[in-house]
Amino acid sequence: QRMRSGNSGFGHYRFRDATKFMVFTPCRIKNWNVGITLQDSEFMADILQIRKSIITFSTLIIALIIFVSLLFARSLTQPISRLVTGARAIGAGDLDQKIDVSSSIELKGLAKEFNDMAARLKNSMQKIVDLKTFSDNTLRSVSSGIITVDKKGQLTSINQSARKILSLK
Repeated sequence: QRMRSGNSGFGHYRFRDATKFMVFTPCRIKNWNVGITLQDSEFMADILQIRKSIITFSTLIIALIIFVSLLFARSLTQPISRLVTGARAIGAGDLDQKIDVSSSIELKGLAKEFNDMAARLKNSMQKIVDLKTFSDNTLRSVSSGIITVDKKGQLTSINQSARKILSLK
């Protein structure tokens, strides 16, 4: 009835015990009405197929995004973890520790600075040990008694000659 009255539109109708879907519009030049009908099951099958394709495509895209995000996160966390582990080892006194990072320029630079710092620290520690050894040897070999105290007057060292002079064990 809507089609006969010259309207455009769409809708469902029943014909011979089947539900059909119709799209219709008037053709004013010939005073006709044009309608396209599909069985509801065919129409819905196409829509369901498109919907299934969209869901599949969306799922694949989401999975790909998650995968790429995990790879990106891993590419950041592994070098940072190596830096943290290396820094802990250096802090614990392992000055031969080398941190190897082969990712971003910034993290490589940070690893190089840690390695350089460890080398400088090792060199400084060796100088301190050498100076302490020299100092201890000098104090041992001097025949004069030498006693050192801190700012509070607390005894920090005493050589063997000072022990003898003061009769200390």
